Amino acid sequence: MKCSVGPSWVTFNLIVLLWGRAAGIEICTEGAAFSVPGQVVQLGTNVTVYCTFKKSTNGCRTAIYQDSNEIRDRHQYNSSTIYLEIANLQKHKVAFACKTECNSFSRLICGIDIKAGYPPDPPQNLTCTQNGQLGDVTCTWDKGREPYIKTSFHLRMKNKTHDLNGICDDPGSGSVSFHTLNAESVYTVWVTSSNALGSASSPPLNITLNDIVKPHPPVITLFNCASSDCTLHWEAAQNCQLLEVRDQPLSHSTWKHHTLNVTVDRFILPGLQPFTDYQFQVRCKLSHTKGMWSEWSEPFTNKTPEAVPIKELDIWFVMETPDPNSLTLVWKKLSQSEARGQILGYKVTSPFPCKDKITVVLPDSENHLTVTSSHCNLTLSAYNSRGNSPPTNISIPFQTGFPAPGNVTCVRHSNDSIVVKWRPPVNTALALQGYVVEWSPTQDKLDLSWTRLPHDKLSTVISAMKPYVCYKVMVNALYDEGVGKAGFVHAYVKQLAPTEGPTPSIKHMSSTMVTVHWQQLPVEHRKGCISSYSIYLKSLNSAHLLVHGLIDASHTNYTINGLKPGATYQAWMTASTAAGEGPKREFEFTVTPEENPLVLSLTGAALIFFLVWLALVCICCNSAVNQRMTLLCSRFTPQWYTGHVPDPANCKWAQEYAAVKGQMKLVYDLHLSDSLSSCDEPDTLEVEEVSEESDSAPEDLVSDNGTGAPAEEKQAGKPTMLPWCRPEDLAIYKHHLPGAYIQSVSQASDISVQTPESCNTEITVDYIPSNVLHMGSSKEETCNFFDDFAPSFPRSPFSKPEGTLTLDAVKINCSSFLD
Repeated sequence: MKCSVGPSWVTFNLIVLLWGRAAGIEICTEGAAFSVPGQVVQLGTNVTVYCTFKKSTNGCRTAIYQDSNEIRDRHQYNSSTIYLEIANLQKHKVAFACKTECNSFSRLICGIDIKAGYPPDPPQNLTCTQNGQLGDVTCTWDKGREPYIKTSFHLRMKNKTHDLNGICDDPGSGSVSFHTLNAESVYTVWVTSSNALGSASSPPLNITLNDIVKPHPPVITLFNCASSDCTLHWEAAQNCQLLEVRDQPLSHSTWKHHTLNVTVDRFILPGLQPFTDYQFQVRCKLSHTKGMWSEWSEPFTNKTPEAVPIKELDIWFVMETPDPNSLTLVWKKLSQSEARGQILGYKVTSPFPCKDKITVVLPDSENHLTVTSSHCNLTLSAYNSRGNSPPTNISIPFQTGFPAPGNVTCVRHSNDSIVVKWRPPVNTALALQGYVVEWSPTQDKLDLSWTRLPHDKLSTVISAMKPYVCYKVMVNALYDEGVGKAGFVHAYVKQLAPTEGPTPSIKHMSSTMVTVHWQQLPVEHRKGCISSYSIYLKSLNSAHLLVHGLIDASHTNYTINGLKPGATYQAWMTASTAAGEGPKREFEFTVTPEENPLVLSLTGAALIFFLVWLALVCICCNSAVNQRMTLLCSRFTPQWYTGHVPDPANCKWAQEYAAVKGQMKLVYDLHLSDSLSSCDEPDTLEVEEVSEESDSAPEDLVSDNGTGAPAEEKQAGKPTMLPWCRPEDLAIYKHHLPGAYIQSVSQASDISVQTPESCNTEITVDYIPSNVLHMGSSKEETCNFFDDFAPSFPRSPFSKPEGTLTLDAVKINCSSFLD
């Protein structure tokens, strides 16, 4: 397709001729772009942008782009020109492009950039200075509002003979320097600023070199400091007449200035704080009335030495200690200005006699001391390398119980402070000195803070409180005689619901009740002041929920009554603050089953029976006690029940059979009656009771052969008299019965027991009666037991024999004789 020049190009030329002088224009090969009112406009101006195309645009679409974005809201001026209207232009720089689009192909025809800004403000604060007495002159000014477009500054300095010009094209700078000037001449100086939108000039400034000369800063050469002052030395290289010194603690932001006439090269700076880091600077001026101050010298830093602490310690006390007879003294650490040095520790002494003399030196890290509440006067002071602070006197114990403030309330004041209010004590004739308001986190009583207030102050603001921490606040009234302490009030600045539930445990349980115990939540999980606890439970066999809520936060146990015996309960426990209820902690328990009264009674009876039986078994296991109990029981039983059945071993044929079988030799006396050779009944033997007269055995009953008769009588074949035939020998039976007529078979010896001559009977016995094997206790035990109990009971039938008794052998119980 061939493009020809037509009416559109004529129209383009007419537009250029009409708008060329009043608009900014960019002419390109295939078209042109221009804006009205121009390419540089003031911010907020309405702008119209035109695009003209030289060649025919048949079959092609024309468009205007703003910063690479096509603007759809454009207008058709004629067949070859389109335009775009922009109201209140707020961008400092905008790029427009004229394009044609044919068959999805975009082609750039022309473009134009529009800049927007402000006309320049008149320059302000024009000043000129001479750096040193022989230096250059430099003038500076303030440019005013940022113009956002290119702006130039033209400085002119003019006297009667010279007209000096200085140009500053750097938009970031506002100064011009000149080299050689006449020191005696008066110059007029001004600055003109200009850009595409306009121009402005500063007010004129008349100067002389003596007015604008600025000396070089002094040089500090030496600095000597005491605890409260410093001596400053400097180098006097210039002809300065005035000197100014300033000092500032490094921890502060304000300076302290000292101005003096320069007559010497040193100066003493008074009123400094001991043990403080300072920085110092100096400057000078050539004349009192003319010239300018020099720049400040480089900072000089030094630290003043220590001094004796100047303030006594502020002491308070805590009575809530594990020992009720003691209290804890707490004191505030001195500030740096009060300590005037590095505090090395604290000294506690008792200058007046105390029950226990106290001399304690504590490290500087400590701020409390626990002492007994005995009557005593103490002094407390802080010390550093230079000495001790003024002592604080304490009288122990602190007297409490005086009228206290009332209606103490705490209200949140800000994100880190609360307001504490109270009412004065009532009905008191004591002189009120003031108040002490104390506060501490609930978990740490020794992290104590307090403030002292006059007696006419009834409120205060506590600052620097941490969020999500519960504080205990107390207001104390101070008297000459002691202290009136109000109760604690909990306070907080911000809190949340607890992040954890308490951990419960079951300590006591019955068939209808349980006691739940728990511990206080860890501090990091409380998130404020715990207001209450709640316990929820339900039986596994029921959907009914039991709620035991609003348990006081000071409690650590709670008893739940009215439970079903033997039932299993699912339970959980929560803690709450004013911000809400925390998560639950679950637990489960089974109530003790109810006991049957009949079963309980039978169990008790069985237990008692078992204890009695056990006691009897223990008694019977003792052989001596067993024998005594047997004798005691025999007093209440019939004689036929307790009598002994005759032993068949006493028969002659049994003795002969036993002697032959056991190779025993039985000795029979030739004078023995024939009637004893059989099991016939023996002759009657009269037995007479003889009283005990002696505990020693007669000598004639003791021999080496152990038979109980003298040797010569044995050899002569004479019968031996039985003890009852000789009353004086009766006592030996206390020690030898029943051994007097019993001899073990293993000893192979004969025991001859003969009746007196008047009886004409001789009996030889050589066997061990079977009932002897059951005698387990010694003769001493038997006799002692009988001696203890015999007087209280009737005598045995054998104690007083009457009539005659026929025996095949005599077995005598010594207890009967000793009775």
